[in-house]
Amino acid sequence: MQIISFTSGPHVRLTLEFEELKLKKTSLSLSGGFECEMIGWGGDQLKTDLLSFLENYTKHQVEICPLPLDMLSPFRQKVLTSLQRVPFGSVVTYGELADLSGFPRAARAVGSTCHHNPYPLFIPCHRVIAQGRKTGGFAFNIEIKKRLLDFEENYLLGSGNSKIIRS
Repeated sequence: MQIISFTSGPHVRLTLEFEELKLKKTSLSLSGGFECEMIGWGGDQLKTDLLSFLENYTKHQVEICPLPLDMLSPFRQKVLTSLQRVPFGSVVTYGELADLSGFPRAARAVGSTCHHNPYPLFIPCHRVIAQGRKTGGFAFNIEIKKRLLDFEENYLLGSGNSKIIRS
């Protein structure tokens, strides 16, 4: 196990679990700073790519991180791929993400897909909010979602974007 601390970022810990040189899943927990815990061995290039993504996240320079989604249904692949295109600091509702994914009226299924997202933060399920611009739910502690949204919103402060009503 290895823990990497970043000098800036939201106060959450991202745990990366590797199996057979592949990223198996990620999880989030509360922390006193932005940390990444690595369990197992993912290979040097994969580790470098994921840490580069996280370093860029702290600098608000996020790009899509290619991740294996082939173990998911075509519906979930499409929803999570669409979700990766939601920009840093922006939010969409479950219904809007359903529309963006090509599945209008599938907001509940989109919510289930977000709940079972195998790669939170890399695929930003925290950017999906409830109708009425409320925070909505989160598979992990709701405080984590709020910290991630606050970190991204603070970057855009004054732009008029990403205003969220806390529920």
